[in-house]
This record gives sequence, structure tokens and C-alpha cells, in this order.
Amino acid sequence: MNQGDSRVHHWNYDDPALDRLGCDWHFSARDHRIIAGKLGDYLAGLSLGW
Repeated sequence: MNQGDSRVHHWNYDDPALDRLGCDWHFSARDHRIIAGKLGDYLAGLSLGW
């Protein structure tokens, strides 16, 4: 379903490589590095036009 602003995107950061060994199953520092890398790659592929 395509509606609304086409500049709005969805990105899912879930990855089986995440260990979730932070406090109470939150992300660990290692997980944050993985997520940051994947998010950076995703954003680099978008035509943001700022």
C-alpha cells in the first residue's frame, strides 16, 4: 500500500547476528556497532536531496 509522503521509509534493524547481551536483553555495545553500520549503509543508499 503506497500512500502519503514517498520520502518516508521503513528500515528494520533486526539481525540474527545481534547478541542482545546488554542489561535485560537490550542491545550490547557490539550490537549498537552492527546496527550503526547497517543504518549508515541504508542511509547512504537513499537519495535524500538535502
